[in-house]
Amino acid sequence: SGKSADEPGQFVTTVTFNDQDGKMKLTLRALFRSAAERDEAVKKHNAIEGGNQTLNRLGEHLPRMVSAAPPG
Repeated sequence: SGKSADEPGQFVTTVTFNDQDGKMKLTLRALFRSAAERDEAVKKHNAIEGGNQTLNRLGEHLPRMVSAAPPG
């Protein structure tokens, strides 16, 4: 977005993928500079709901990617 990491509201997101009993486990972490900034993102921007919607869309999209992938 071109914003400096020092500006309020900036955060770092880490996504990890792990095999768990043959299923993929995705862990999404957002690290804010303070609890207050995290709370503002949750309340003002509905961050938790937005994250859930994004993950749901990813879950819908992945099967289409697999079925469209070339054999091999």
